[in-house]
Amino acid sequence: MGEEGRWGGDAAWWSNLASSKGKGGCKGEYRDLSTSLRYGRDDGFWEGRKVVRDWEGWAMQITVRELWTMVHGMGFGALYLLACSGALVELWRMTTGRGVGEMTVGQERFLKVYLLVMVVLAWGAVLTGTYVVYPWYRAVAPAGTVDLAGYPQRLLMHSAATSGWHSVGMEWKEHVAWLTPMSITMVAFVFARYGRELGRHRQLRAAVLGFAVVSFLAAGVAGVFGAMINKHAPVTGGVVISLSGGGR
Repeated sequence: MGEEGRWGGDAAWWSNLASSKGKGGCKGEYRDLSTSLRYGRDDGFWEGRKVVRDWEGWAMQITVRELWTMVHGMGFGALYLLACSGALVELWRMTTGRGVGEMTVGQERFLKVYLLVMVVLAWGAVLTGTYVVYPWYRAVAPAGTVDLAGYPQRLLMHSAATSGWHSVGMEWKEHVAWLTPMSITMVAFVFARYGRELGRHRQLRAAVLGFAVVSFLAAGVAGVFGAMINKHAPVTGGVVISLSGGGR
C-alpha cells in the first residue's frame, strides 16, 4: 500500500476537521497538516494532534461499571490465566515423575503459595462476575425503551446476529465457568496436603493435572466469551471517574 493510500483517510479527516473549526487559528498549522499526513510525516501527525488538543483538550474517563468489568476480566481473569499456564508446566513435570523428587522445601512452599494465590484469583473472577457485573448485565429495560445501550442482555437478544453471544457465551460464563475455581481449589488442596509426597501417587498426580487443565480451559473459554460479549454489549453506566483532565 502506498503512502497516499495509507494516510489518505486520516488526511481527509484532519482536513475536514480543520475546515469545520475554521482556518484562522492555531498559528496557521492547518495549511500544511493534510499534506504532512498524506506523506506519512510523523511531525505532521503529532502537530495535528496538538492542534486538536488546543481546541478541545484531552480527557480520560471510565465509569464505575466499566471499572468493575475490567477488575473482573482483566484483573482476576487475565491474571489467573497467566498464572495457570505456569502452574500447568510445573504440574506436568510432577506428573512425569521428574519434578517432585527434585523439589526442595523452599520450592514446595513457593508452589503452595502460588496455587493459593491462583485460588484467590479464580474465586475473585467468578464472584465479581456473578454478584457485581452480572446484575448490571441482566438489567431489565422498561417497557417501550428504544435505546438498549444500558441493558446489555436485551441489546444482545434484540438482534439475531448477536443473540448467540448471550444464549451460548453467557450461559457458559454462568455455569461452566464455575469449574475454574472449583477445580483449582481441589488442586491446591491436594498439593497442600501431600506436597512432595505427591510423587509417590501416580494416579493422584494425573488427577491433579487433569483438574488443572479443566480449570484452565473453562477460564480461557469464559474469557473469550466475556471479551466478545463486552465488545457487542458493554456494561456501562454509573458514576464517572475522571482519570485525567479534559477540555478547558
